[in-house]
Amino acid sequence: MGLGKTAQAIGVVTHLKLVLQRKLSVLVVVPAPLMENWVHEFRRFTDFTPVVLRNPDLGAKCKEFLQDGEIGIVSYSSLSRTLKRKRVSELFHEHRFDLLIADEAHYIKNRDASRTRHTKLLIDSSDRIILLTGTPIENHVHDMIKLIDHLDPSLSSELKKESHLSEEMLPTEFMYRVSSVYLRRRTRDVLHELPEKLEKLEWCQLSPEDREAYKDLNNSYHDFRKAASIGNRRSISGKLQRLIDLLEYYQETGEKVIVFSFYLPVLDYLQEMLKRRYGTKPYRISGGVPIKKRYDILEAFSKSDGHDLLLAQINSAGTGLNIQAASVVVIYEPQFRPSIENQAIARAYRMGQLQKVKVHRMIATDTVDELILARNDEKVRQFRLYADDSIVKQLSDTAVQSESDLAEFERKRIQKI
Repeated sequence: MGLGKTAQAIGVVTHLKLVLQRKLSVLVVVPAPLMENWVHEFRRFTDFTPVVLRNPDLGAKCKEFLQDGEIGIVSYSSLSRTLKRKRVSELFHEHRFDLLIADEAHYIKNRDASRTRHTKLLIDSSDRIILLTGTPIENHVHDMIKLIDHLDPSLSSELKKESHLSEEMLPTEFMYRVSSVYLRRRTRDVLHELPEKLEKLEWCQLSPEDREAYKDLNNSYHDFRKAASIGNRRSISGKLQRLIDLLEYYQETGEKVIVFSFYLPVLDYLQEMLKRRYGTKPYRISGGVPIKKRYDILEAFSKSDGHDLLLAQINSAGTGLNIQAASVVVIYEPQFRPSIENQAIARAYRMGQLQKVKVHRMIATDTVDELILARNDEKVRQFRLYADDSIVKQLSDTAVQSESDLAEFERKRIQKI
């Protein structure tokens, strides 16, 4: 993530144009928040004028692209809506694409999902396919095999059988088997092009009042997580106090900071408490902010002088956006999937970043945060084993432990205290 997948894919498009010496037909399918980023990158690196396929007049734009356009960019959700329209769907089915690019391809690993089915229809109507993802494995090694199924069904079928039969397949054998479809660019491959990255766990104590409120919870996994981050909401929590210490330090160094949280109530709490302390609102991006507005916010944040702060919902600003202006990333609560954290960090730690990047992970001691951290440490180990070294074997049950399981474990743990 952040190592140039988009630029490499665009390079393939320009190479294809030179080789074929004719008008191309290329479709890029992406999550909706990434559409503007692809438009920007095509305009930045090429002379192509991409056609953005979205409402209003989605059907008319699709017809125009299929007849006259070279590069079309559509979201997974818009693609599904389009293919439900009979007349437009017929045009797509009659059309042959020179290349289909699916970004964040882990979105289409579930074969029963409508976006997977609709994308698969166009994959079958394309001469060439590129699947881009920084997380070929999110929960289980079979996530990767499901993606391979889009590229080479016979290979994926063989891998499914063999991964169930034995744990003795040699790493070199598996790497050889998938080499026809799998190309991974790792951070260590481009270390000479990236600045240093420093990561630190920030252990934070709950106040006695917040501890009592936390113990009184008998609710969901999400309630435990929010309580570990914002305490009783009426005062400065342990995490917020540590964040304030960090902000005061980075204000002195003049560095920009981005704080990621999964929860809107956490962002609301941080915005209110920080405004009360400093008198001004920090920049903020969440799911309710329109895509175009997000880029305007980022531009203002990037162009502001010296230190500044951006609060961001991790599932809205954690993918697709380039935030090299920030050299400090704070993960306010550990995420259920390590890949989500890595994608968020990659908004700042990516090609084009010139500063040393500092990553702070906030952990409330003796809370559900510690359970998630321990679980994710194991999951990261497995990702390195199976995705980096490509060894196929069954993952342990701990790798797919559910959110409800963690909540139940935490409730029992609290009862024993």
